[in-house]
Amino acid sequence: MNIEVKRSKRKSISIYIKDAKVEVRAPYLVHLKDIESFVFSKLDWIKSNLKKQKENKSKEKNLEVAPLKQIEILGNVYTFQIHNLSKYKFFNDLILIPENYNKEDFKLFIRKFAKKYLKNRVQELANFYGFNYKSISIKDTKTRWGSCSSKNNLNFSYKLMFCNSDVVDYVIIHELSHTKQKNHSKKFWELVENCCPDYKYKKLYLKQHNYYVLW
Repeated sequence: MNIEVKRSKRKSISIYIKDAKVEVRAPYLVHLKDIESFVFSKLDWIKSNLKKQKENKSKEKNLEVAPLKQIEILGNVYTFQIHNLSKYKFFNDLILIPENYNKEDFKLFIRKFAKKYLKNRVQELANFYGFNYKSISIKDTKTRWGSCSSKNNLNFSYKLMFCNSDVVDYVIIHELSHTKQKNHSKKFWELVENCCPDYKYKKLYLKQHNYYVLW
Protein backbone atom coordinates (compact mmCIF):
# COMPACT_ATOMS: atom_id res chain seq x y z
CA MET A 1 0.00 0.00 0.00
CA ASN A 2 1.48 3.33 -1.10
CA ILE A 3 1.03 5.89 1.72
CA GLU A 4 2.38 9.44 1.57
CA VAL A 5 2.38 11.82 4.54
CA LYS A 6 2.05 15.56 3.96
CA ARG A 7 2.32 18.06 6.79
CA SER A 8 0.84 21.56 6.92
CA LYS A 9 -0.65 24.13 9.30
CA ARG A 10 -3.84 22.12 9.66
CA LYS A 11 -5.45 21.16 12.98
CA SER A 12 -6.34 17.53 12.40
CA ILE A 13 -5.28 14.38 10.54
CA SER A 14 -7.18 13.32 7.45
CA ILE A 15 -6.82 10.69 4.73
CA TYR A 16 -7.32 11.17 0.99
CA ILE A 17 -7.34 8.37 -1.57
CA LYS A 18 -6.75 8.95 -5.27
CA ASP A 19 -5.34 6.83 -8.10
CA ALA A 20 -4.69 3.91 -5.71
CA LYS A 21 -2.52 6.19 -3.54
CA VAL A 22 -3.18 7.02 0.09
CA GLU A 23 -2.26 10.52 1.22
CA VAL A 24 -2.26 11.37 4.93
CA ARG A 25 -2.43 15.07 5.74
CA ALA A 26 -1.33 15.97 9.25
CA PRO A 27 -0.30 18.98 11.36
CA TYR A 28 3.40 19.75 11.64
CA LEU A 29 3.63 18.94 15.36
CA VAL A 30 1.82 15.58 15.37
CA HIS A 31 4.18 12.72 16.14
CA LEU A 32 4.70 10.08 13.45
CA LYS A 33 3.53 7.34 15.83
CA ASP A 34 0.20 9.15 16.25
CA ILE A 35 -0.15 9.35 12.48
CA GLU A 36 0.59 5.64 12.15
CA SER A 37 -1.95 4.86 14.87
CA PHE A 38 -4.59 6.95 13.06
CA VAL A 39 -3.90 5.21 9.75
CA PHE A 40 -4.08 1.80 11.43
CA SER A 41 -7.48 2.69 12.94
CA LYS A 42 -8.74 3.56 9.43
CA LEU A 43 -7.17 0.54 7.72
CA ASP A 44 -10.47 -1.20 6.90
CA TRP A 45 -11.88 2.03 5.46
CA ILE A 46 -8.73 2.57 3.37
CA LYS A 47 -8.80 -0.98 1.97
CA SER A 48 -12.50 -0.68 1.20
CA ASN A 49 -12.04 2.58 -0.71
CA LEU A 50 -9.01 1.30 -2.61
CA LYS A 51 -11.11 -1.67 -3.71
CA LYS A 52 -13.97 0.63 -4.79
CA GLN A 53 -11.61 2.81 -6.80
CA LYS A 54 -10.22 -0.23 -8.57
CA GLU A 55 -13.74 -1.42 -9.42
CA ASN A 56 -14.78 2.06 -10.55
CA LYS A 57 -11.76 2.37 -12.83
CA SER A 58 -12.87 -0.87 -14.45
CA LYS A 59 -16.40 0.52 -14.91
CA GLU A 60 -15.01 3.67 -16.48
CA LYS A 61 -12.91 1.64 -18.89
CA ASN A 62 -15.92 -0.41 -19.93
CA LEU A 63 -17.89 2.74 -20.64
CA GLU A 64 -15.05 4.05 -22.78
CA VAL A 65 -14.78 0.99 -25.02
CA ALA A 66 -18.44 -0.08 -25.02
CA PRO A 67 -20.67 3.02 -24.86
CA LEU A 68 -23.91 1.12 -25.50
CA LYS A 69 -24.54 0.93 -21.77
CA GLN A 70 -27.01 2.48 -19.41
CA ILE A 71 -26.20 5.45 -17.24
CA GLU A 72 -28.16 7.20 -14.50
CA ILE A 73 -28.61 10.97 -14.65
CA LEU A 74 -30.58 12.81 -11.95
CA GLY A 75 -32.09 9.48 -10.94
CA ASN A 76 -33.33 8.64 -14.44
CA VAL A 77 -31.82 5.74 -16.38
CA TYR A 78 -30.75 6.42 -19.97
CA THR A 79 -29.43 4.01 -22.57
CA PHE A 80 -26.68 4.99 -25.00
CA GLN A 81 -27.62 4.54 -28.64
CA ILE A 82 -25.39 5.27 -31.61
CA HIS A 83 -27.09 7.54 -34.12
CA ASN A 84 -26.22 9.37 -37.30
CA LEU A 85 -25.70 12.66 -35.49
CA SER A 86 -22.78 15.02 -35.05
CA LYS A 87 -23.80 15.92 -31.48
CA TYR A 88 -24.95 14.18 -28.31
CA LYS A 89 -28.64 14.47 -27.54
CA PHE A 90 -31.25 13.36 -24.99
CA PHE A 91 -34.25 11.64 -26.57
CA ASN A 92 -36.84 10.21 -24.19
CA ASP A 93 -34.95 7.53 -22.20
CA LEU A 94 -32.02 7.48 -24.66
CA ILE A 95 -28.81 9.40 -25.07
CA LEU A 96 -28.09 9.55 -28.77
CA ILE A 97 -24.35 9.50 -29.45
CA PRO A 98 -22.30 9.88 -32.65
CA GLU A 99 -20.35 6.95 -34.05
CA ASN A 100 -17.06 8.60 -33.11
CA TYR A 101 -18.00 8.57 -29.42
CA ASN A 102 -15.28 9.51 -26.94
CA LYS A 103 -15.40 10.14 -23.22
CA GLU A 104 -14.17 13.75 -23.32
CA ASP A 105 -16.92 14.85 -25.73
CA PHE A 106 -19.51 13.09 -23.60
CA LYS A 107 -18.20 14.84 -20.47
CA LEU A 108 -18.54 18.18 -22.26
CA PHE A 109 -22.13 17.30 -23.21
CA ILE A 110 -23.03 16.47 -19.60
CA ARG A 111 -21.21 19.56 -18.35
CA LYS A 112 -23.30 21.81 -20.62
CA PHE A 113 -26.43 20.06 -19.42
CA ALA A 114 -25.31 20.53 -15.80
CA LYS A 115 -24.72 24.24 -16.32
CA LYS A 116 -28.27 24.81 -17.54
CA TYR A 117 -29.88 22.53 -14.95
CA LEU A 118 -27.94 23.80 -11.93
CA LYS A 119 -28.32 27.49 -12.74
CA ASN A 120 -32.09 27.08 -12.94
CA ARG A 121 -32.35 24.89 -9.85
CA VAL A 122 -30.09 27.07 -7.69
CA GLN A 123 -32.19 30.11 -8.56
CA GLU A 124 -35.41 28.24 -7.73
CA LEU A 125 -34.16 27.03 -4.33
CA ALA A 126 -32.55 30.38 -3.46
CA ASN A 127 -35.81 32.19 -4.16
CA PHE A 128 -37.86 29.63 -2.25
CA TYR A 129 -35.70 29.60 0.90
CA GLY A 130 -34.57 33.23 0.83
CA PHE A 131 -30.86 32.91 0.00
CA ASN A 132 -28.74 35.37 -1.96
CA TYR A 133 -25.67 34.43 -3.97
CA LYS A 134 -23.42 36.19 -6.45
CA SER A 135 -22.59 33.78 -9.28
CA ILE A 136 -22.55 30.10 -10.27
CA SER A 137 -19.72 28.15 -11.92
CA ILE A 138 -19.76 24.54 -13.09
CA LYS A 139 -16.43 22.74 -12.71
CA ASP A 140 -14.73 19.38 -13.15
CA THR A 141 -13.70 18.90 -9.54
CA LYS A 142 -12.05 15.74 -8.25
CA THR A 143 -12.93 15.72 -4.56
CA ARG A 144 -15.75 18.21 -3.96
CA TRP A 145 -19.38 18.31 -5.04
CA GLY A 146 -19.68 22.03 -4.43
CA SER A 147 -18.23 25.06 -2.66
CA CYS A 148 -19.09 28.64 -1.68
CA SER A 149 -16.50 31.43 -1.74
CA SER A 150 -16.19 34.24 0.79
CA LYS A 151 -17.98 36.48 -1.73
CA ASN A 152 -20.86 33.98 -2.11
CA ASN A 153 -19.81 32.70 -5.51
CA LEU A 154 -21.08 29.13 -5.84
CA ASN A 155 -19.18 26.32 -7.56
CA PHE A 156 -20.63 22.92 -8.42
CA SER A 157 -19.24 19.74 -9.96
CA TYR A 158 -20.90 18.69 -13.19
CA LYS A 159 -20.73 15.15 -11.80
CA LEU A 160 -23.73 16.00 -9.63
CA MET A 161 -25.76 15.05 -12.70
CA PHE A 162 -24.95 11.42 -11.90
CA CYS A 163 -26.73 11.71 -8.53
CA ASN A 164 -30.42 11.64 -7.71
CA SER A 165 -32.13 15.01 -8.14
CA ASP A 166 -33.07 15.26 -4.44
CA VAL A 167 -29.41 14.74 -3.52
CA VAL A 168 -28.45 17.51 -5.95
CA ASP A 169 -30.94 19.73 -4.12
CA TYR A 170 -29.19 18.93 -0.85
CA VAL A 171 -25.79 19.93 -2.25
CA ILE A 172 -27.28 23.18 -3.56
CA ILE A 173 -28.90 23.92 -0.19
CA HIS A 174 -25.63 23.06 1.55
CA GLU A 175 -23.72 25.65 -0.48
CA LEU A 176 -26.50 28.23 -0.29
CA SER A 177 -26.43 27.83 3.50
CA HIS A 178 -22.76 28.83 3.40
CA THR A 179 -23.84 32.24 2.11
CA LYS A 180 -25.14 32.82 5.66
CA GLN A 181 -22.83 30.56 7.69
CA LYS A 182 -19.26 30.21 6.41
CA ASN A 183 -18.39 27.22 8.61
CA HIS A 184 -19.92 23.89 9.57
CA SER A 185 -21.13 25.05 12.94
CA LYS A 186 -24.30 23.95 14.71
CA LYS A 187 -26.09 27.01 13.27
CA PHE A 188 -25.02 25.98 9.77
CA TRP A 189 -26.43 22.46 10.07
CA GLU A 190 -29.64 23.83 11.63
CA LEU A 191 -29.98 26.05 8.57
CA VAL A 192 -29.44 23.07 6.26
CA GLU A 193 -31.87 20.90 8.22
CA ASN A 194 -34.55 23.59 8.10
CA CYS A 195 -34.47 23.38 4.29
CA CYS A 196 -33.60 19.69 3.97
CA PRO A 197 -34.78 17.70 7.04
CA ASP A 198 -33.31 14.40 5.78
CA TYR A 199 -29.91 15.87 4.82
CA LYS A 200 -28.05 13.15 6.75
CA TYR A 201 -29.34 10.50 4.34
CA LYS A 202 -28.27 12.66 1.40
CA LYS A 203 -24.77 12.96 2.89
CA LEU A 204 -24.60 9.18 3.21
CA TYR A 205 -25.70 8.76 -0.42
CA LEU A 206 -22.84 10.99 -1.58
CA LYS A 207 -20.33 8.95 0.39
CA GLN A 208 -21.64 5.72 -1.15
CA HIS A 209 -21.64 7.09 -4.69
CA ASN A 210 -18.13 8.49 -4.95
CA TYR A 211 -17.38 6.75 -8.27
CA TYR A 212 -18.30 9.80 -10.30
CA VAL A 213 -16.05 12.00 -8.21
CA LEU A 214 -13.21 10.13 -9.93
CA TRP A 215 -14.88 10.02 -13.33
